[in-house]
Amino acid sequence: MATSGGIITLRPREFFLYGELVHEIIHLVLGTAAYIANFGFFYTLWPEGYVAGDTIYLINNIIEVFLNLHSIHESREYLDHNHGKLKSYQVGNAMREQRENIIFTLASLFFVAGAVLFEPAVFDGVCGEGKEDCLFMGGLFFALGSVGFLFGFFTNSLSVSYQGALEQQDLNTQLAVIALGCNIFGSAMYLAGSPFYLPSVTQNGYETSCAAPPSNASCVVQCSGTEWPAENTGTAFYVMGGTFFMTAKVFRVWLTVRKHEGEEEERNRLGPIDGRVHAEPRVLVRQQTYQNIGIIAPTGTHDLHVSEATPLSHGALRH
Repeated sequence: MATSGGIITLRPREFFLYGELVHEIIHLVLGTAAYIANFGFFYTLWPEGYVAGDTIYLINNIIEVFLNLHSIHESREYLDHNHGKLKSYQVGNAMREQRENIIFTLASLFFVAGAVLFEPAVFDGVCGEGKEDCLFMGGLFFALGSVGFLFGFFTNSLSVSYQGALEQQDLNTQLAVIALGCNIFGSAMYLAGSPFYLPSVTQNGYETSCAAPPSNASCVVQCSGTEWPAENTGTAFYVMGGTFFMTAKVFRVWLTVRKHEGEEEERNRLGPIDGRVHAEPRVLVRQQTYQNIGIIAPTGTHDLHVSEATPLSHGALRH
């Protein structure tokens, strides 16, 4: 399993507690830990790894919730600090960013709930005779979280459009599109794998082997039944989805580094604005302006400050 990483945007972002690069690196570290934890859900192959894997995934998604909330705060601050300076489409993009992050926050909360219900101390201890109901709800929460990821990244992708072939776009646009594509495929793999965790689909029961009560950390989950139960099929889908998510996170870090290249030089040249860099760096040539919004400029253009350029209503990269 993996964490979503939140929205993808070409807008350089300024977080209150840390920089955007730190934000993306945190997501990369969390995603790496969660991806490794995936293999613990092959509990017939690695019984001792199940509890550790589920716990890691639970903690990761809790952290993910706070990161998404901080991302929502960043979008609100962006609107507040640039009130009256933004064009209407920029205001709309920032508002859409907030809604997309709300979707990702809810999706992460669903995964938190699912991970809690899949803890042996919960489904075998707290739930008792209602274990099947707890496992059903856990699988359902995983499915809802997967739908949330898919819907969130699909909505995010609607903000990204361009004219011509992808190879004709600037590198930042290419990185954003590839990362979004990987996230959508990853979410689809999650959604495909989630039903295999439902007790009505699985062919095997869960049983625990513990000398102490199930809440004991030494509790090991074992499987009774066929050598390759349905849960392992679900985990295989999650591993494939996690691979897509990890690929997206690498491209996101690369994109973030490029977005903030020359930022210190720009800050020194323009001076601070409320302690922040201009959200939209000044560009003196229309050719660069077109590239910044994700399309190829026509020939024969003249020098023009970016604030004087009219945004295109179609085919332009708005995020």
